[in-house]
Amino acid sequence: MESYSVKMDAFEGPLDLLLHLIGKLEIDLYDISVSIVTDQYVSYIRAMQHLELDVASEYLVMAATLLQLKSKQLLPVEQTDFEEVPDFEEDPTREGLIQQLIEYKAYKEAALVLKEKEEARLELFSKQPEDLMTYLDPDNQDYSGNLSFSDLLRAYEKMRQRVAWKVRRSKTVKREERTLEQQMVHVSEYVFANEGTTFFGFFTEQPTVEELVVSFLAVLELVKQRVVACEQMNDDILLRALVKEENQIGV
Repeated sequence: MESYSVKMDAFEGPLDLLLHLIGKLEIDLYDISVSIVTDQYVSYIRAMQHLELDVASEYLVMAATLLQLKSKQLLPVEQTDFEEVPDFEEDPTREGLIQQLIEYKAYKEAALVLKEKEEARLELFSKQPEDLMTYLDPDNQDYSGNLSFSDLLRAYEKMRQRVAWKVRRSKTVKREERTLEQQMVHVSEYVFANEGTTFFGFFTEQPTVEELVVSFLAVLELVKQRVVACEQMNDDILLRALVKEENQIGV
C-alpha cells in the first residue's frame, strides 16, 4: 500500500483533495479512472482516520459518492436518448465528476490569478493629489490676465507631457532640489532679469518632473501674491512682472 503524507489543512475540500490525487497520478482530467481515483481517495481518508484525525463530513460524503459511482460502473449501462449530464449529487456519473473537477479547477486558477494581482497591487503606493485651488485668490480674478485657473492647469499638463516625452534615459543626474520658497525667488528673479519669460523657456535645460511641479506651484503662488501675471501663448504660459524689481520676493 502506498504511504501518504497526510496534511488535511492543505486542502480546501474534497474536490481539492481529488485534484491533488489526480495530479499525483499525472493523468488528464478527461481520462480519469473512477476505480483508481476512488481507491486513492478512500486510502487517503482511511490514513487520516488511522492517525485519529478529525475528518470533515464533506470528505466522507465524497468517499461514499465515489464508492457508489465505482459500483455503478460494474452494472450494465442503461441506454437513454438523453445526453445531458445529470446532477452529480443526485445521480453520480463519471461525466458529472469530471465536470465538477473542471469547474473547481477553473475557479481555483482564477482565485490564484486574483491573489497574484492583489499581491502586485500591495506593492503600489498612491498619493492623493494636492489641492491647487488653495493658490487661487477668491477676492481677485484678474491675477492671471486672460487665463482661468483651468487654462493654467491645461497648459501645465501639456508641458508635463512634453517633459515625459523628452526625458533622457541614458543617464540620470540628480540635481539639488529647491523648496517652494526658493523656487519662488528663483522664478521671480528670472522674470525680472529677462523682462518676462515663458514658463517652459524658464528652464535652461530639460527639467525633471519634480522641478516642473515645484516651478508650477511657485508660479501660482507668485500670481496669487501679484508678483507676476500669466498669459497664454500657444501651449506655453507667458510670465511678466507686476511689481517693481525692488519689491520682488527675496529670502
